[in-house]
Amino acid sequence: MKWFLILFSVAWVAVGGFMILYTERSRQWLGKAVNALPGKIMAVIVGVIGVLLLLSAGSVARSGFIFLLGFLALAKAGVIYFNPGDLWVKLKRFYLEEGSDQAYRLHGIIALIVGTAVFSWIF
Repeated sequence: MKWFLILFSVAWVAVGGFMILYTERSRQWLGKAVNALPGKIMAVIVGVIGVLLLLSAGSVARSGFIFLLGFLALAKAGVIYFNPGDLWVKLKRFYLEEGSDQAYRLHGIIALIVGTAVFSWIF
């Protein structure tokens, strides 16, 4: 399952860099991608990513961290699917419309760091 971690960590680094350098454009692009999918389908996609992270956790040096990321992805899929108190709608609105550019760039920095860390643990 190292192939999945390689692919996903490179995607994290690329998206994180894109979010840092092109904040407004990446927010528009991500908004189009998130709003184009119904919540149930988005939950299934996030859930599959979480399961793949859980399955691939044993093939890296820091398996606990990858396991935690997979568990958090499954929790996020549950929040998206069940949407308690319109939490997913509120999070999506904050992240895509109301959040400041600095908060959005912070998410990009975190994605860049996590992607780099996961990539370095593979080999």
